[in-house]
Amino acid sequence: MQSVGIAARRVMATLLIVYLLAVSFIAPLVSAEQAEKVVEITIPAIEQKAEYKPGLIIMPKISRPYFVEPGRSFTLIVSKPLGIQKIMIDNGYGGSYECEYNKLSDTVFAVKVPDSAEQGLYDLIIYTSEYTSEGIYGEPNSIYVGNASSFEKLNIVHVTDRHFGVINPNGRKASNYDLAVNFVVLGLPENTIIVDSGDLADTARDSEYTESLLVDSLLNKPVVGVPGNHDHVGGSTNYEAYRGPFNYTLDIFGLYRIVGIDSGGDGYITQSQASWAKNILTSTEEPIKILIFHHPHFTHMFGDIPFQFNVSSSEDLFKLLTSKKPNSKYTYIYSSWLTNEEALKTLVDGMLNAKAEAVLVFSGHVHLDSYAVVTRPDGSKIHYIVTVTTAGSVRPGDYHGFRIVTVDPSGKVEFHGDGDYWTRHASFNVDKIHASYVETKNAVTATLRIDDSKITEYMEKTVVALHVPSQWLGKTVKLYMKGLDSYKLRCTALGCILYAFAKEKPVQGFEYQATLFTKPDEKPPVLELVKMTPSSPRQGRQLVLSFKVGDDSWGIKETYAKIEYDGQEIVIKPMIVGNDMRIVVPPLKATEAKITVVVIDASGKETVFTKTIEYKTTTITTAVTTPTTVAESETPTTTAAETYAETSTQQSETTTPEKPSGFSITLTVPKLQIEETTSAAKPAAPVDNTGLIVAAVVVISLAAFALIITRR
Repeated sequence: MQSVGIAARRVMATLLIVYLLAVSFIAPLVSAEQAEKVVEITIPAIEQKAEYKPGLIIMPKISRPYFVEPGRSFTLIVSKPLGIQKIMIDNGYGGSYECEYNKLSDTVFAVKVPDSAEQGLYDLIIYTSEYTSEGIYGEPNSIYVGNASSFEKLNIVHVTDRHFGVINPNGRKASNYDLAVNFVVLGLPENTIIVDSGDLADTARDSEYTESLLVDSLLNKPVVGVPGNHDHVGGSTNYEAYRGPFNYTLDIFGLYRIVGIDSGGDGYITQSQASWAKNILTSTEEPIKILIFHHPHFTHMFGDIPFQFNVSSSEDLFKLLTSKKPNSKYTYIYSSWLTNEEALKTLVDGMLNAKAEAVLVFSGHVHLDSYAVVTRPDGSKIHYIVTVTTAGSVRPGDYHGFRIVTVDPSGKVEFHGDGDYWTRHASFNVDKIHASYVETKNAVTATLRIDDSKITEYMEKTVVALHVPSQWLGKTVKLYMKGLDSYKLRCTALGCILYAFAKEKPVQGFEYQATLFTKPDEKPPVLELVKMTPSSPRQGRQLVLSFKVGDDSWGIKETYAKIEYDGQEIVIKPMIVGNDMRIVVPPLKATEAKITVVVIDASGKETVFTKTIEYKTTTITTAVTTPTTVAESETPTTTAAETYAETSTQQSETTTPEKPSGFSITLTVPKLQIEETTSAAKPAAPVDNTGLIVAAVVVISLAAFALIITRR
């Protein structure tokens, strides 16, 4: 009996140790998944609302902000006399400051930031004549107040070729990729800026720039950018009206000098642009010079191609750029630059002789990662950084991406991404970041899931953001949060933005969600088959299924269709316009196929439709003809990447953009239509169980150790 009692005590002791270990190791790993709560919040009323009018304020702009120290001044330029009565900057958190100003002309003003202004990003608000809704105008995220200590190290997120307006073959809208990157940026350190090297819009339409504003105004960090060739489609000047000037320079607190150069719709610059840029590079004192232009100087630099060069003069650098790459018929420089070689020589001379500890050059256009470094005669370096498209089309085997580059005034440069910075796949993979933004009359939902640990490790916290509909201002609504524990409201005269966040890094594979709502979502979504075309499917022919879809409150977050036939499976992303959904099934040589359609709403409820399609065999009559003999000709071998590089400037140039005709938007009434982007292959976000597995192994090992101890 005594031995039985001893054995029982040993078992109890072992179980207690296992329990304590399980709580200490496993509980923190699953806490994020269990954290769901609903809180009631009151949205502040905005008595004097500001209107956003594209082209009214010329500078500052969202893509050309001012970095200003408290007590210092910036220049306000408007496109026409406005009779300005008051100028404010507002950070949205109670930091609203009236600024002194001097009128330099009817359209130019010197504006002084108050000494008491807090550090951070501000909206600019100007009041004209009577303080009515017709006389108050704003420019979002256009002033950054701080000082040199704020940016002792500069953290640069490089995005490019964002192509708002595009829908990718996988069904993800470009705006969704951009939203996903912006949610990552919200969780990065405060010394971060975003550098955008062009092709912001795909066809330079007003709607594309409006969508870009709604996505980028969710940011709490400044953006600097330039246009690309797609921003010039049809001679459009919409980029200037919505985002900022084509060419500009700005200073970041005496440490970093940014020079934005427009390489135009045809991929080269003029002599006046080159002389202007050279003068800035060689005369300004900031130790780090940052150039941004769309068409790259070094293209397709990865693999076995050398990427490190030494030059002794600007003539050497020009000869290097215009020489041919090893085993290629193409030059290092993107060929369009050679349209004006004299301007190129002037710019290259300015870059080689720039007053700088380091020169960073950011470009895009070729939709590939590329990198080259040139050592100048004094030992300092020019870093040529080209990043794959963030949201446009990619080649097979590539992915959408962005880079993070850090630099300090000493010239030290570090690169961060999924791969080595000189390789083809150097960027962080945006295809592994899944975000959604769904807005209905009853709710606005934003979600974020990151499936790449390299991205989550670089972040400091987890944040999702959403615009508060203007009709909810001054009302009490509810906020649902999953995996997030706090929120902040940022409200200026341009409207309110809600940030929901957790102070911890994101848990890989977990979907975070914030939903602001006035009505709960009680029913699953509606999914009704309306028509099948043709009604009698035949082998080898396309099949179209038309559905009616809808949701009672929070809206549709995700849709996908799975087709199973002959032991194979394919996944299709449906096309949705309003409440109409269409699924195009590709031609199949099967006699039977099972189609499963899944619709998931923003509250997680899903509706599944399943149908078995029986295909009729098709008799095909083949006409036999005598082939025509075609003389063969020798064609030089060209890689797909190089062919793209030589032809991409011609893409989409024939599209005529919409022209503004008294067009205006008010950011207090955002309508951000972004389709869901979680993986179409599965309705639920996959969860990374690595941590749990490791914890389990630790628990079992220590339990075994505990058993040994208790047996003694």
